[in-house]
Amino acid sequence: MAETSRYDLFLEISQNLNKTECRDLRTFVGSNRLLPGRDLQDMDPQQIFVKLEHKGKLKTGDLSLVVDLMTKIERDDFAKEAKRIAAQERKVLNLQNESDSSDEDLPDSPAKRPKLPHQSAGVCTSTEGAAAEPDGSGPETKSNKIRQKSVIPFRYIFYIKSEVSNKWKDLAGFLGFDPPIITNMAGRNSDDISRCGDMLDEWQRRKGGDATMGVLMEALTDADLGAVVKDLKKKYPELEEEPTPEARHIDKALREAADPPKPRLQTRNKKEAEPEADGDLAAPDDEGDGNIDVKVKACDEDLWEKIMNEKSPYRMNSKPRGCALILNNTNFTNLPYRRGAAVDLSNITALLKGLSFETHILEDKKAEVCVQELFS
Repeated sequence: MAETSRYDLFLEISQNLNKTECRDLRTFVGSNRLLPGRDLQDMDPQQIFVKLEHKGKLKTGDLSLVVDLMTKIERDDFAKEAKRIAAQERKVLNLQNESDSSDEDLPDSPAKRPKLPHQSAGVCTSTEGAAAEPDGSGPETKSNKIRQKSVIPFRYIFYIKSEVSNKWKDLAGFLGFDPPIITNMAGRNSDDISRCGDMLDEWQRRKGGDATMGVLMEALTDADLGAVVKDLKKKYPELEEEPTPEARHIDKALREAADPPKPRLQTRNKKEAEPEADGDLAAPDDEGDGNIDVKVKACDEDLWEKIMNEKSPYRMNSKPRGCALILNNTNFTNLPYRRGAAVDLSNITALLKGLSFETHILEDKKAEVCVQELFS
């Protein structure tokens, strides 16, 4: 694949530049303000190029910056190779665009379209609420592309990469990755957990809808990691049930998109909460507190690309890696005191701080205050 060749080049450059060339490379990158100078001194060439890619300066089919940098340090051999790989990437990109444009002209077969609750056989409701006739004449949406992507929930991936850890290379082999690709993943990540996460993300990106939990659990078993599968099923019993998790999550996502769930907390009228003569419950302090209208924009493909290219998401080696907000309520109206909260708070705080997160704690705050903090 073109992307694999790109990372092969980054690794080869990193392994073959001498100290003087590495120093000159950092100087050119820093002087042109391509990356912060304080970070450059601890980076090797491969890390520099990966960081530039994350900053959106090395887009698919455009390695002109690599060519320029290699030319400046008089490594024309790598400059020539970068030009070749960029041309290869552009060719693959053009083929993909042609394939995507031809696929858009073909409507999904009615048999392949997931059915939503209360949906008649004659009309298919899209995730955006528009109606599409069975002949495909309805408005075009991204729902088809979304359904073709992997739908493995993040909680499963997080658990697996934490448990697999230093055995991630074995799992990568059974998921179809070649040794050079595995070597690249090892080089562009700082620890085994992030390498495993990178590998699983790449596998889902490559396989799309074919990257299912069933396939992943089978690969874990083949890699002599059956204990991870057993513990995973014990932690998440739904993995033992039918239908498959993939089908269930697709159905749930489509249902919620078509008919968003109502807030769990409902406003009670004042008359209901008034104390009675025989000493019934008094009106709670948080009367109406649950009736807060919070709308969160769904993260589609365009928003994800914008976050990755413009917001500069945290990296494993960032200090702090990110910010964590802990909402810890122990007192609830008309409910028992939540015992054990102090232990839970201590454990989760220690975990997040151990992962280098800047941690903030709010205790016994009303929902309105929590919402303000989340959006501040």
